[in-house]
Amino acid sequence: LSSFGTLGPGQEMAIFGEEVLMLSTLRHPNLVTLLGWGRRGTTRYLVYEYLGGGSVQQKLLAGRDCSNSGICLPDGMRPLVWHERLSICLDTA
Repeated sequence: LSSFGTLGPGQEMAIFGEEVLMLSTLRHPNLVTLLGWGRRGTTRYLVYEYLGGGSVQQKLLAGRDCSNSGICLPDGMRPLVWHERLSICLDTA
């Protein structure tokens, strides 16, 4: 989300609310859906849908030997190949 800089708390919350509203309307097969948000004190949290099968970071960075990278995929999953990566980039651009 955007940096709020020197805005007052009311202005920050208004901008945050507008951005959450915009993000919650985005729907794309390669993007997780924003379900809602929460706040505890001055900390704000975004709540996204859960997707099984590992994270994008895992799918991009996982190697055959995950003991070297420390990034492992769940059993039966494989890293994204280049044409899949390119397709995701083009679809979300």
